[in-house]
Amino acid sequence: MRSEPVITEPVSSDQARSKRVEMIVRQLEVLPTLPVVATKVLQATTAKETSTREIISLIESDQSLTAKILGLTRKAHLGLGDSIGTVEKAVVMLGIEAIRNAVLSVQVFETFGSQISSAKAKGSEQGFDRQEFWKHCLAVGCAAQLIVEQLPAKNTLDADEVFVCGLLHDLGKVALDTCLPKSFARVVEIAVNNRTSIADVERRILGLDHAAIGKRLAEHWKLPATICHAIWLHHHKSSSLPSQIPYRDLVDVIYLADLIAREQRIGFSGNFLFPDRSEPLAQRMGIKSEGYQKILLDLRKSMGERAALIGLDEVNSEQLYQQALQAANAELGRLNQSITISNRKLRSRARYFDAINQLHRQLTPTMPVIEMIECIAQSVRSALDVPAVVVYREDRDNRFLESGIADEAGTQNRLFELQNIDPEESRSAVNPDKEKKFWIDPPRELMEVITHYAKRLNPNPSNIIPLFSHDVMIGGI
Repeated sequence: MRSEPVITEPVSSDQARSKRVEMIVRQLEVLPTLPVVATKVLQATTAKETSTREIISLIESDQSLTAKILGLTRKAHLGLGDSIGTVEKAVVMLGIEAIRNAVLSVQVFETFGSQISSAKAKGSEQGFDRQEFWKHCLAVGCAAQLIVEQLPAKNTLDADEVFVCGLLHDLGKVALDTCLPKSFARVVEIAVNNRTSIADVERRILGLDHAAIGKRLAEHWKLPATICHAIWLHHHKSSSLPSQIPYRDLVDVIYLADLIAREQRIGFSGNFLFPDRSEPLAQRMGIKSEGYQKILLDLRKSMGERAALIGLDEVNSEQLYQQALQAANAELGRLNQSITISNRKLRSRARYFDAINQLHRQLTPTMPVIEMIECIAQSVRSALDVPAVVVYREDRDNRFLESGIADEAGTQNRLFELQNIDPEESRSAVNPDKEKKFWIDPPRELMEVITHYAKRLNPNPSNIIPLFSHDVMIGGI
């Protein structure tokens, strides 16, 4: 396998974007292909001359696959009970399309079903958890099937087909994690830290998103057009798409199913944005309130029945509920922390604006400089919310220093004489040719000022905020 060209910086131009996209598409060549049986079943179900007996024989040639297909079809069609005892009965009773979808569900998971990401497998601490990823995908598949059952009778969608479309809707993510594990780990990290949409980060860093790469892979595998479109358009409602786009009802179902799975905090999707709420959207699609509630009620149970059958570790309703509750609490904690930080910043900004307004009201064109310094000290103290502030201005040519203090006792100003100071000496030992620092050590000529204000400052200042005019330090705070 070729080494990964790590991508961590945003795409900066159309040319760079085009090159990155070409490179990523080439990386698809290293992805595993579908198992032989799945490929042959797909080919057989689309070929007119293929007989039903040939399809049955293909599936029965793999005993493990046969057992999983029978288990999956029994769980999906509970009304038929144990009457589906052979692949032949499953094909006769459920149809070739249902069996094809069951084969795809099992064998795609087997192809990409590792519980750890490729980045973690290579020793990186980053990467996304495939176990949680597949839980999300399974939730979308099960939700999609439950949605179809609650749609008005006029809908023509097949429940088995929407299940596999939902299960594979995020195929592009696991493809990116397989062929570009380090780059995709960086994408996941940014999306999680910023609580944003992973697709937006993918487009910024990689030049294309998992929906586009998933569609390319699905077409490369020659998956049915319905699945290709579901993968490609699952971030869109049909109302936002051009009228000539086919499978619009299917796209709406997968979009709603993905929204429900994310609102229920089941598994990991990497998308933390919610442009819609699922319940109003379901109502617009013709789903009644009690039907919507039934979808939510049955979702985790449906997942538990199907998880082990496609190869996912045992998933039970209680475990999913607890994980969802923990995820919701963690999200609330992050939100509260974010609000606290935002409020703190807003309070600081409010203090700054109030202090500036206060200073603007106090200053006049004829005010003596030393009184201005006193007003500035008072405004800076209010802005920084500190016990005491001293502001000073040096006049080396006339060998004096003007200062003002503001603290709980009020404001006061004082003039100091600068002793033994050479006017040609670099101002306050600061070289104007060097980068200005926000903090500097107190210059030696300030010792008398610091000593004078020591009791009111308490503790004594150890750093000074320098004030510059035309690259020359003229004073400080």
